[in-house]
Amino acid sequence: MNSPSMTPAAGDCRVAYVGDWARFEIRPNDSQHTPKTHTAFLRTNLGRADVLRKEIMQRTSGENALALFSWQDIPMEWQQDCWSIELPLAQVGYFRAKPYLLNSDHHQIWPEGSDSGVSVHPNFTRSANTIYCAWIRLFGDSKFLSNTISQRSNPHHQPLDEKGYSVIPPSGKIRDLIKELPHIVDTLGCQIIHLLPINPTPTTYARFGRFGSPYAAQNLMAVDPALVEFDQSSTGIDQFQELTEAVHAKGARVFIDLVANHTGWGADIHENHPDWYEREPSGQFISPGAWGNIWGDLVELNQSNPDIWKYLADVFLVWCRRGVDGFRCDAGYMVPLEAWQFIISRVREEYPDTIFLLEGLGGAWEATENLLTDGGMQWAYSELFQEFNGPSLHRYLDHCIKQSPRVGTLVHYSETHDNNRLAHRGRTWSLLRNRLSALTSVNGGFAFTCGVEWLASEKIIVHECTGMNWGAEDNIVHELARLNRLLTTHPCFFDEAILKGLDAGSDSIYLMERTSSDASRRLWILVNTHESQEITAKLDPGLFHTAKHPPSIELLGQENLLEWDITPETWALTLPACTVLCLSYEKGVQPESGDEYRTKRSQSAMALQCLGQILPVEKIPFTPWQDLARSVEESLSQWLASISRLRSGSDESATDSNSRAKDPSAYLNVVEWSTEDRARLTPVPKHHWILIREPHPFSVRLTHDCSNQSVNLKSVPRKHDHVAVYWAEQAGKLQLEIQSYGTSIHTHKEGLIVFDHRTVNALAKGQDQMTLLTNGRGAMARVHAGIDEIHSKYDCLLGANLHATLPVDRHVLIKRIRIWVNANGFITPLNRMALLNFNAGAPARWRFFAPAGNGRSVEIELVMDMLKDTNTTLIRLIRPKDRCSSGEELPEEYPVRLTVRFDIEDRNFHCETQRNESAEHHFNQHIRQTDSPAGFHFSPASERQLSVWTDNGQYHSAPEWTQGIPHPVEQSRGQTGHGDAFSPGWFEIPMGTGETVHLVATAELKDPDQHSIAHFVDARLQHHETLLAKANLDGNDRWGRQLLKALDAFVVKRDDGRTVIAGYPWFLDWGRDSLIVARGML
Repeated sequence: MNSPSMTPAAGDCRVAYVGDWARFEIRPNDSQHTPKTHTAFLRTNLGRADVLRKEIMQRTSGENALALFSWQDIPMEWQQDCWSIELPLAQVGYFRAKPYLLNSDHHQIWPEGSDSGVSVHPNFTRSANTIYCAWIRLFGDSKFLSNTISQRSNPHHQPLDEKGYSVIPPSGKIRDLIKELPHIVDTLGCQIIHLLPINPTPTTYARFGRFGSPYAAQNLMAVDPALVEFDQSSTGIDQFQELTEAVHAKGARVFIDLVANHTGWGADIHENHPDWYEREPSGQFISPGAWGNIWGDLVELNQSNPDIWKYLADVFLVWCRRGVDGFRCDAGYMVPLEAWQFIISRVREEYPDTIFLLEGLGGAWEATENLLTDGGMQWAYSELFQEFNGPSLHRYLDHCIKQSPRVGTLVHYSETHDNNRLAHRGRTWSLLRNRLSALTSVNGGFAFTCGVEWLASEKIIVHECTGMNWGAEDNIVHELARLNRLLTTHPCFFDEAILKGLDAGSDSIYLMERTSSDASRRLWILVNTHESQEITAKLDPGLFHTAKHPPSIELLGQENLLEWDITPETWALTLPACTVLCLSYEKGVQPESGDEYRTKRSQSAMALQCLGQILPVEKIPFTPWQDLARSVEESLSQWLASISRLRSGSDESATDSNSRAKDPSAYLNVVEWSTEDRARLTPVPKHHWILIREPHPFSVRLTHDCSNQSVNLKSVPRKHDHVAVYWAEQAGKLQLEIQSYGTSIHTHKEGLIVFDHRTVNALAKGQDQMTLLTNGRGAMARVHAGIDEIHSKYDCLLGANLHATLPVDRHVLIKRIRIWVNANGFITPLNRMALLNFNAGAPARWRFFAPAGNGRSVEIELVMDMLKDTNTTLIRLIRPKDRCSSGEELPEEYPVRLTVRFDIEDRNFHCETQRNESAEHHFNQHIRQTDSPAGFHFSPASERQLSVWTDNGQYHSAPEWTQGIPHPVEQSRGQTGHGDAFSPGWFEIPMGTGETVHLVATAELKDPDQHSIAHFVDARLQHHETLLAKANLDGNDRWGRQLLKALDAFVVKRDDGRTVIAGYPWFLDWGRDSLIVARGML
């Protein structure tokens, strides 16, 4: 039988943007796979970014994440020759998907190969990704110099150097850069300011060069004081935020260079956490390196330590809160994939639109690809800046054309701070490399380093302060501005433009065709890459499709070079050395067209995200992006109210919502907020929209009182205002901090919004975290709400009292129980993360939730108690018909099975189990499987035995040890902080809807009878009622009734009388304590 095929193909990846849609198909390749006999589903984590991030962070934190909780199965529809589905992309992140067929026996038939992937980037990255790389140090007085060698060899410094003084000349300041923003953003047209590291650099210790390297950071969260003006009214952080605010006020963004792989010697964490660093076996710290160089002023972090990942995540978040929009991740390939997954997930919890630009130079392409997909990064450095000869340049640009739409944008830096200046080889060479980098870029991903526009020729040295030739008369400011203007306005440089390298008949000639996404515009980029030789390009007329003559328009203003030699076979054009042409049949577009496109795209992306906040991804109806943009522009409040009806199950589509948005009779569940409301508390009913409106662009941070995390939004422009929208889902107080970017004023404003319908989760407040179950003769079960959790060596599922008539040291026979649910192939551990509610009892009750794909789930109830007067713990597992949670129940025809393991021990409760040869022999020697009932029997001695069995299910022998189970309570007291446990096998238990299954764990020689098992819950409740009747308590005395139930656990048998346990879990009965308690009992 042939496997079905899928589209996208197995293993394929693609880049998309918030606001796009993704289509998936599965085609039968076997005549038996028909719509009459099979259905199709897409298994994916699309639309589940929040859960996916939590899975990653919990895994890193050592918590038990819900396995595959982020995955769901979505039904696909048969259309002509395949099953298909289109899903909206409303969340940033890397997602996976794979379709499968399901036959009538619920057998899953999968296409061969791995999942397909889609990397969803923020909407704003569709176009205009023009970057200016600025090193603030260079913006001081030396910026006007073309050469600073004389400064570096200053004869006045040498005597001081020889005497050990640290002589460091002044650096450029943050405010110096702010003064140049009109030049960078307005004149040059750069939309992103990329700052080289701004952290404190070495001054007296391990300083290389005159100034020290910015990559030898002393504190990753601080600003270098050398970059700060002395101002008694501000701090370095204040001045940095002046910069981010000024950049944002101009509609641009700020990236900073942040090092996650290493620090400088003597850094704050180097002194406080030396254990976080790599060392040689001799104890010497390790310095990183690349390309055969060792960077001796750096110390490498040991990235196997998750504590470093948490610290680094905090570092990235701190800078986001200071206004940073993205990060260049220096030497990012040296940091493990798992570390980046954690860091990026943590950042996107609060700042989902943050860009991570990988500096992977020196690493393998496989590492770059992994970091751009599974790692969660979006952009990476291209290596075009170091490709010069024709064939290698052709191959590399083909690589960029293929990989950028597939895994992430490869940004063309025409020049980096690590390489020789382009102008070192002259003006013509610099123009060639800048034009080549810009015009072959994807989505306008083009960057250059400060000074390029002034033809600075002195190489940047990171340990020094070099000149930028600032203000030189001979410059390429106009040429770079024209390039950036073209990249930000012409649709051939926007998202989904099709790039194709063409054969120009010469290794030294490069030809690229660029076609806009709607095929309405085409450009041809023609380059003579030879540095000194004029070359004639002989082009096949077919390369220009049906055109009857060559292009006559050159968009860089070089029409004088268009002297075509036309024959029927070829269109020839002679290109001077280092010439780059941008050929077109049409004149350039209007400058405002790019801004208009980006505005409409941002409006439609916001609209799709609004739909994503109230509907599961598979329920969002397809709506053209132009229609969504129109709704946001013309009738946002009405449209928000209309789509709210979709949440209640209405059959209305989003398109219908557009038409009904102007219905005057519809209730508007929208609360508008502006800065005029900052002086009052604004009540917002739950499940209403908060619409924030301002006359100028703004960013807003919303923080709930019950959470330290925040939601951060950037406004979307409309004709007459700027807006942001938030769905009021969670009850509680909401702090609103807004930053508005007016023409020349940047203001910070705060408001406080209060939601109604408060809800209280008792478990979240720390109540009922553990149950104590007893049997009236000194035994206990001490189990946490997280049923698999162990906090102390005294935690146990069965701590037996093996003496028949009086309390003795308890003997731990079962440490814990572990349970997994397999619901239609989705496996979920029943732990605290799956817990819906918990009642400590007795009997104790747990209600768990397990996802089953396609928005469906199952619930499992677990009831536990000890039988009176016997060393027996009973567990009742129920798949209830009534649900506690929202969502759809998995239909009965889909299989649900439980996997159950008991971790057993054989020890006095004051001791620990340690795995060794003796322990292995002990357990293996005394365990045997039982078939009727299904389970196992452990008999280490005649006076102590353990039987564990089920009344419905199978037992499979599969021994395993769990070692190093933490005992944090004992560890905090200086005692042994861990122990081991042995599990002889596992139970397989089918669970149909409404079914009940029992698990019995007993240390008695005789198993409990069926009546005791079936009625153990009733027996406990009846026992409580008897106690309450004897006490003659007022029925309204809830406090007294609870005390009486609690006291019952401490009153136990001693011979023919009663005694009182002095305290669980350690103590037995003490006469003194019994006498004290007796007063209360009487």
